[in-house]
Amino acid sequence: MLVVLGLTFFALAALMWPSQASAQIACEPPGCRPLCESGFDADTNQTVPLYTLTAARTGAGDGTFAVTALNPYAGATYNSPANKDRECAKDGDMNEIWDVEHWCTFHCEHRHYFVQPGGLPQPATAWITATADGSSHFLGWTNLAEGCVPPASLAHGRDVCVQKMDQNRTATAEFGTAADATPPTAPTIARTATQRNTVTFAVTTASTDETWLGGYEVYVNNVLRTRVRPDATTFTIANLLCNTDYAFRIDAFDSEAVTSSNVVNATTNSCPKVAPNAVFHVKPPRRTRQKSAFFHWGARRGGVDLPQHAFKSRCKVDKRRWTKCSAVSGKTVRRLKPGWHTFRVKVGDAQGWDRTPAIWRWQVRR
Repeated sequence: MLVVLGLTFFALAALMWPSQASAQIACEPPGCRPLCESGFDADTNQTVPLYTLTAARTGAGDGTFAVTALNPYAGATYNSPANKDRECAKDGDMNEIWDVEHWCTFHCEHRHYFVQPGGLPQPATAWITATADGSSHFLGWTNLAEGCVPPASLAHGRDVCVQKMDQNRTATAEFGTAADATPPTAPTIARTATQRNTVTFAVTTASTDETWLGGYEVYVNNVLRTRVRPDATTFTIANLLCNTDYAFRIDAFDSEAVTSSNVVNATTNSCPKVAPNAVFHVKPPRRTRQKSAFFHWGARRGGVDLPQHAFKSRCKVDKRRWTKCSAVSGKTVRRLKPGWHTFRVKVGDAQGWDRTPAIWRWQVRR
């Protein structure tokens, strides 16, 4: 099972949270080993909580469970490859009970427990997968603290419940002898706010389901963007392109079917103007005996080169005035006297002029 845990802000915690504890430890190849333990750690004088997850069944059918907790640092460049996909959920005495530990991680030769100021170590997140047996059907989750909405990274993940293990938890799956034959009622949405890269919506008519409403799948231009809880009344889609047309809808889902909402079209606001930056392509050596110098340059915006005819240029030599120049033909400076000289070039277009000209300083030797 693909296991992903989106706690990317942990990477900053290693540098910023003053309440973290660390201790020297020995490293083994290929770097640092993962740590997955609970109880009192004498090396750091920290108590790492251990919580119990109970997976229960209800209904006329039957099924099994699998529980996994994932290191939030998986994929971090400083983390040992051995620490990726490390399970930190241990099967208890009964098949339905798991011990789920808080996560800690290694920097090489240092152990850190990441603790919010005044709080406990950051909790693991348990992924609970319900699998119906051959004659039963999964009908939904009940008795859940956080709604149990699977992340959008799972294309078909309605049988996966995601729970934050900051206390003892119980997740109950309903299994039936027949599949759920009635889809959810149709939801409706309305746009409430638009910015240059976010759009916010209100769920004006919530869906209902006679068995289990899992939540809403949010689509942007017919592509699944995220999933939200069934009790969500608003949601915001971020990281959109500015001044761009989009079509939004949500699909209410249960264990078997989806029902789509109305489609809302929205155009994000205009982008702020961003002037291009000048970059040198050709310039003289730092020290030379040549009494002339040739410069050629280009313009970039957001790391992308602009066509040479798409911007204008102004040049300045030493203390002379700014004058028009061309990035197509470049600029040749002649009759230079011995000594140090400075060449500046700035570029501009409809979005403004570069406020930080490109500068080259060189010496003409005698």
